[in-house]
Amino acid sequence: MRARKVLSLLTAAAVAWGAFAPFAPLASNVAQARAETSMLQLMWQTTIGEGTTLHKYTKSFADKQINVMVTKVDLTNPYVEVKPVYGTKGKLTDRQTVTQMARETGAVAAINADFFNMSKRGAPFGIVMKDKELVSSMGLVSYWYSLGITSDKTALIEKFGFTGKVTAPNGNAFPLQGVNKEEYNPSDNRKSHMNQLNMYTPSFGQTSLGTIPGYKDVVEVLFVDNVAKEVRINQPGFYIPYNGYVLWGHGTAANFLKQNFPVGSTAHVEYQTTPNSHDWAQAVGGNVLLVDQGRALTSFQADKSIVSLNARTAVGITQDGKTLLMVTIDGTNGVYLDELAKIMAELGSYRAVNFDGGGSTTMSVRMLGDTQANLAIKTTGGSERRVPTGLAVYNTAPPGELKGFVINGPAEMLIGQTAEFTTKAYDTHYQPYAIDPSMISWQANQPDAGSFTGNKFTPMKSGQIAFTARSGSVAQQKEVHVISGSEVQQIVVSPNPISVAPGQTLTLDVKIKTKKGQLVQATPLSVQTSVDSQVASVNDQLQLIAGEETGNGTLTVVYDGVATNVPFTVGQLEQPWITFDNQAGMHHASIPESLSSHGSFTAVSDPVFRTHKSAKLAYNFTGAPQGQLRFAYGRIAAQPQQIPGKPIGLGLWVNGDNSKHWLRAEVIDAHGKPVYVDLAQEIDWTGWKQVKGYFPANVAYPLQLKSIYVVDRPEDGHQQDKGTLY
Repeated sequence: MRARKVLSLLTAAAVAWGAFAPFAPLASNVAQARAETSMLQLMWQTTIGEGTTLHKYTKSFADKQINVMVTKVDLTNPYVEVKPVYGTKGKLTDRQTVTQMARETGAVAAINADFFNMSKRGAPFGIVMKDKELVSSMGLVSYWYSLGITSDKTALIEKFGFTGKVTAPNGNAFPLQGVNKEEYNPSDNRKSHMNQLNMYTPSFGQTSLGTIPGYKDVVEVLFVDNVAKEVRINQPGFYIPYNGYVLWGHGTAANFLKQNFPVGSTAHVEYQTTPNSHDWAQAVGGNVLLVDQGRALTSFQADKSIVSLNARTAVGITQDGKTLLMVTIDGTNGVYLDELAKIMAELGSYRAVNFDGGGSTTMSVRMLGDTQANLAIKTTGGSERRVPTGLAVYNTAPPGELKGFVINGPAEMLIGQTAEFTTKAYDTHYQPYAIDPSMISWQANQPDAGSFTGNKFTPMKSGQIAFTARSGSVAQQKEVHVISGSEVQQIVVSPNPISVAPGQTLTLDVKIKTKKGQLVQATPLSVQTSVDSQVASVNDQLQLIAGEETGNGTLTVVYDGVATNVPFTVGQLEQPWITFDNQAGMHHASIPESLSSHGSFTAVSDPVFRTHKSAKLAYNFTGAPQGQLRFAYGRIAAQPQQIPGKPIGLGLWVNGDNSKHWLRAEVIDAHGKPVYVDLAQEIDWTGWKQVKGYFPANVAYPLQLKSIYVVDRPEDGHQQDKGTLY
């Protein structure tokens, strides 16, 4: 049904951040007198659509910095539309998040709007009008202001109202209190639905209101194509078809329905939204007025929970009604209501109205190049609340030509570090523009500053480096900061000091710690390395390679003129640790698990090497798919066994079966994470042989040994399903 010229807002009396309060608030002076310790300051702004810009401001009260996000909308732009969003797929009480609403409708930006009762289905207390269709009427709350937009796209903040009546075929009529309203507290402190007639359309939700607590003898009449199809008393709500509506009555209104609308009768429903001096096209409910005639108000007819410190959402308009300010202040450091009023006035509002805040406060934005909106603020509680209504901005412009790119990638890099940069393109109307990434060329503005391989950039010197992404005549430049030696506090090398066995290759972990406290992973191209001894060398992969001779030396690592030295020792001392002479809890496991019963892991007396017993790992991969990895585990004990000290690796003597399988050990580090140690890439021997494996350079001690295991790799070309190791 369409409102006949005017909207009326039915809203609840006292509400606190999406919750319902059971009394009507009184006027109260709520000026908090917190000191303004920094002025409102613009941090950045960016265009997000035709006539639509996103701004971030900061301001401080009592040394608490607040974040103010503003979506500024030019209503004179022919491609701009501002409309309410509500529910899910046109169902008001099927609440969803603002981001979901924005994505469902293709909005450029959206904020939450009206208050609602979270303990009920969640219909808004105020008005919802979209494209001149009244979705929900204004509640009977005398102090409530709402945002309305006329058919010529002029925004006004007004008190809205609602009037209506239903007339029976015999001429009897009854006042219609509202459309698609749940129970709320009107300003006159009565029960909202007592002795009242209300109407429910398909936009209300899956069903009509039905019987509700505290109301006896509720009557509902279902009309389809304006013909009464069924009358219910004290029953759950009707499913409302697309071409139907339900009249709901209590008390005298229930009697009116029973006496005048038998099955087969018709009804004449008429209503309008007030004030009717404007041709309203869009409207959405609000709350108390914050700014009037450019002046921030300090006294509000609102409950304490509304005026208290919290996250905020508000809407402001300029005097000509052609600029709209959609504002949120996130919950990191909220503001009092009078402080919100000051901010709205500072932003240029001639009039401004409060919207629902706290956990409901949300702003979602589709940034340039993006195809859908994303959350743009930090919400209270860490996640978005499902709400019934929001206010959204749309870019209705047709597709245009390529205008520019947004380049995404790191803002800071190290010399020699390689990073990938991607683009999102937009057209001349700021709509997303699809472009093949291979059609974009990349180039550093200074050839000696670094080089691109495709869209991957490797800087070769420090400082500010600019590069350009180009497609045809359209180019976009980006700068990255490459950390210089003067910004480095420390080069962190792990391990430090270094102990390696003869012949061992140790991968070094090198990080650059900046004076700002950042810890950045270095790459082989980021640093220069050298050693001062013949017993080891360093390759171009940041690996220290020990020779066969023992000895000591120093590893030097240099980043942009800053150096650090790490002592190293080549040599090893074998420390006997565990035997299987008295080991308890040994058992076999496998992947796939179905093979666990096909093998065993036990202690045996023959064959042995230097001990009384050895461990026998018998495996059988028969029956498992040969095209996948197959594992046979020898679990050392019921629980992993702690390895003493901080060894660089482990070794064991193995009587091989020449299976060509992969032999590994599974170790658990201090954080409970598995560490896998290669003992032999191939079991290519028979008889006893010593094998060794080394722990990663940055392993977290202490360690625990969990398993010795065999891996059958399908790609190795060897197919030996059964075997035994000792």
